[in-house]
Amino acid sequence: IRELQLHSVTIESIIAAIIADKNVPTKDVSSKDDGTIVVYPDIGQMKENLFFGMEVLIRALPNVLVEGIASVHRAVISILTEDPETYGLVVEGDNLQSVMNVEGIIGRETVSNDVIEVQRVLGIEAARITIINE
Repeated sequence: IRELQLHSVTIESIIAAIIADKNVPTKDVSSKDDGTIVVYPDIGQMKENLFFGMEVLIRALPNVLVEGIASVHRAVISILTEDPETYGLVVEGDNLQSVMNVEGIIGRETVSNDVIEVQRVLGIEAARITIINE
């Protein structure tokens, strides 16, 4: 978390997200002093096949949304100019309105190639310009 500079993400927020996710069959989630998160599976929900239950847990944990927009699958930050240093954010997914509302994003400079979503969020003229640009 420190290396990625995710200041708003804490061990407690990760644990809360795991507990809140209904697709993760957990009995208890805790943390150790070294920052390791321990997930205890709910054996009662796993019925008779513990191996299958552990596979469900292993597949469900990477999909837990800790912070951000659920419909955004990937985001890449790139340097646009060196002096002054400005950045661009390329987002794979949808929900243009949520992306535009993120702190630090300049809404007027946000571009999307989804014409229907642009029309829904910004109106018909913005959708027309999107078609021309595409």
